[in-house]
Amino acid sequence: ALQVVDIGGSGSLGFEEFCVVFIRALRYWPRPDLIDYRSYLDEAEMDTLDQAFRQRDLKGQGRIDLAALNELLVSMQLPRRSSARGSTRPNVQVDRVIRQAVPSGSRLDFAQCCAIYAVLAQKRRRLNYREFLSADEVCRIRQLFEAASSKAGTIPVKGLEQMLAGLGVVLTRQQIRSLVQDFDLRERGRLNFEELCVLMCRIG
Repeated sequence: ALQVVDIGGSGSLGFEEFCVVFIRALRYWPRPDLIDYRSYLDEAEMDTLDQAFRQRDLKGQGRIDLAALNELLVSMQLPRRSSARGSTRPNVQVDRVIRQAVPSGSRLDFAQCCAIYAVLAQKRRRLNYREFLSADEVCRIRQLFEAASSKAGTIPVKGLEQMLAGLGVVLTRQQIRSLVQDFDLRERGRLNFEELCVLMCRIG
């Protein structure tokens, strides 16, 4: 675990790296009451959730109850609460996430609903790389990506390893795999150009 998160290669962990190890070891999920769902969901997902939310907000008050939330979760193919009608076994993680978002256990608004969805669907935080990289830097990364990517328009672990080595960033194969796992939003085992740019922001 040390080699995977010790990106600097110092042989020891800083506080931030230690927190990453701690979170991974305990398999912590983000807390819905602490995240900004807009950093996790794209426009299409938010539009879908908005439609599902409005269908269940029958009085147009901008809030739904927990029963309606259960219906929404099922419609999005996510697990429901343990106490929901039709549940056959306890779902401790779902119950915990909902309690974190709605401590009072009453009605919730659209933002709370989106935050719950982002956590239960295990969405990863999105980053706008254009806020960190200049146009010239993006162009340079594009050139490197095209040189190392496959015909499918993605870059595999080996290609990423070679590309980073060419930039003077020497990481172990296990560290490369860990990076791909962290930034591969579509879980294909390889990165597209957008995902590569986000990775470059994080390790730069």
